[in-house]
Amino acid sequence: MALDPSPRRGDRTAPPPPVNAECDHEHERPLGLLVDDFEDALAIYALYLDQCGYRVVMARNGDEAVKAAQVHRPRLILLDLQMPVMSGTEALRILRDDPSFAEVPIVALTAHALDGERVQALAAGFDRVICKPCLPDELVGIVRHYLPAQAAAS
Repeated sequence: MALDPSPRRGDRTAPPPPVNAECDHEHERPLGLLVDDFEDALAIYALYLDQCGYRVVMARNGDEAVKAAQVHRPRLILLDLQMPVMSGTEALRILRDDPSFAEVPIVALTAHALDGERVQALAAGFDRVICKPCLPDELVGIVRHYLPAQAAAS
């Protein structure tokens, strides 16, 4: 009786599964953190940024944003101002207190287009303010300002 030389499930000598070449280069795509409590905006903006060559981590409130930023270390954070659990401004303060986020651009997303809110957000330490809703192309243009297009694999 001949032995079957093919690898079996659980066999430690089995060759590793094939590696997807696209996954090998995934870490080269710039990573951004997108934070919004409005699910539709989160999904649309994340999909569009992904299609434009950026990796996106999503969070739905300020507390999730702080935790995700500490774990994933994004190169850019897009942060809604008004959210449940923790506001975007409070999340900004926590992140800015961490020296490892001192150089990470943090952009405020707000549904309030009043000049006073824009001035307050900039004074709080946001690098820029985007009024929602914004067109996906406008958002990508701002992302490319902070994470140059040549760094993103389209």
